Amino acid sequence: MNSMKLLLIGAVVLVVVVAGALLLSNKSTTTPTETQNANPTQAAAESANESKEAAVSVTANGFEPATLTVRVGTNVVWTNSSGDAANVSSDNHPTHLRFPFLNLGTFENGQTVSVVFEKIGTYTYHNHLRPEQTGTVTVQ
Repeated sequence: MNSMKLLLIGAVVLVVVVAGALLLSNKSTTTPTETQNANPTQAAAESANESKEAAVSVTANGFEPATLTVRVGTNVVWTNSSGDAANVSSDNHPTHLRFPFLNLGTFENGQTVSVVFEKIGTYTYHNHLRPEQTGTVTVQ
C-alpha cells in the first residue's frame, strides 16, 4: 500500500509539473502596451480620426486651397479669414441642390464651419455671397 501511495503522489506531482510547464510555454514573453490592452476597434477608430481633418481658408480672394483631396471620413473645416461674412454652399448657384449636406450657411470672419465627407466622390461648392469663389473636395 505504501508503494501505491508513492505512485499516486508521483503521478500527481508529474501532472502538476507538466501542467505548469504548459501554462508557462503559452504565456507571451512581451509586455503588453497600452494599445495592446485597448479595445482593438476603439484603437483603430482613434488612430483613424487623428489624421482625418483638413483645413480650407476663406480669403478675400476665394478658397485656399481651392481644390482639396481627402479620404472618406475626413472632417473638412473652413475658416473665414476674408474680413467679411462668407457662406459655404453646394453647387449649383443659387439653388444649392447638388450636395445638400454641404450647405453650411453664413459664418462671420474668424468663425469656422465643418462637415465630414462620408462617401467617395467629387464635391463642388462656392461662396454664396461671392459665387465666383468656388472650391472642390475630392474624396477617395
